[in-house]
Amino acid sequence: MPPYTDPFTAIHPKDDMYDSPSKAFYYLFGYEALELVERFGGLEKIKGRPCNILDYPCGFGRVLRHLRRRYPDARIMASDLNKDGVGFSAHTFDAIPMNAPERPADFHLEESFDLIFCGSLLTHFDEDLWDELLGFFQRHLAIGGRVIFTTTGRHSASWMRYKKGSLGTTPEVAAAILRDYDATGFGYSDYVEGQGYGVALSRPDWVLAKVFSMPGWTLVAAAERGWGCNQDYFVLEKIDRDE
Repeated sequence: MPPYTDPFTAIHPKDDMYDSPSKAFYYLFGYEALELVERFGGLEKIKGRPCNILDYPCGFGRVLRHLRRRYPDARIMASDLNKDGVGFSAHTFDAIPMNAPERPADFHLEESFDLIFCGSLLTHFDEDLWDELLGFFQRHLAIGGRVIFTTTGRHSASWMRYKKGSLGTTPEVAAAILRDYDATGFGYSDYVEGQGYGVALSRPDWVLAKVFSMPGWTLVAAAERGWGCNQDYFVLEKIDRDE
């Protein structure tokens, strides 16, 4: 591992997000994620102990570098399918490494978190994996803990419609995604190169119906295009199901 003098500016050579769409946007997305955590994460309630944070998927630290700078004493776990990203994030930003399995249903940790930040993962999941990931959030949030997750909604659908194929799709695939999205509020297709990971469009009303089909949540905040002027964000708090 290169001996970086400033972890905050350390960029792994395999970090393909760094130039997509630009270096400025890379840091902007990370900073806006931190703003969401500061506004809605509820970490100010944690007294007398370090807060426990999960960054999943962590990538190569686009968000985690901001979390570590803002919360130097926090216990932060870095998790992703990308083992290089996990290793780099753990080493560079003093995080706990945790390689994620292919499916959230198979992801079981022996701890709970005060905050889970999940940026741009549900944007790539089909509906079955949505259910699995929401279940993972519930299993691993403490009562009163919060999850911040992002989605691609109406703005991305309009962009895909206008471009007639974008977000890594062909015009034919985009048309199929939009047909389902227009009919139900959710559309998905795998990327060409593999199954189980692709492009998902989810209208905000569909997202909220999906969330509240599962007991144990209260909605803290939500906004369209609230992350990077592109993705929608939702903030949920885990509540006692007996309340």
